[in-house]
Amino acid sequence: MFKLNKTDKEILQILRKIFLTKKVRPLASDDHLRIWMIRVFFYMSFAFIILKILIVFLGQELPSEYSAMAATPIAFFFGTLFLYINSESENTSILVFGLTWVSIVVALFMA
Repeated sequence: MFKLNKTDKEILQILRKIFLTKKVRPLASDDHLRIWMIRVFFYMSFAFIILKILIVFLGQELPSEYSAMAATPIAFFFGTLFLYINSESENTSILVFGLTWVSIVVALFMA
């Protein structure tokens, strides 16, 4: 197992803040609005991925417009997530590169 450096721990704290903060009210502050937007795009992306998997397993024909429609919230999710992490973090890290890799793999799967 690899050892996390200070920046990796900082990014994990940011991710905990995004996904584990309770009672996020988008109109309460700018930070809450950013967290709310990231969560909304995450849930939309997750729903599109699950729907695609279900359609493939059921043997149905996947509409050609579905890939473009599904790729949009995924791109917005990873875009807003990385912008938020970069605005909150001081340095880049291995974890940011790993998250970037995951976003590329998911985008290729959806396209």
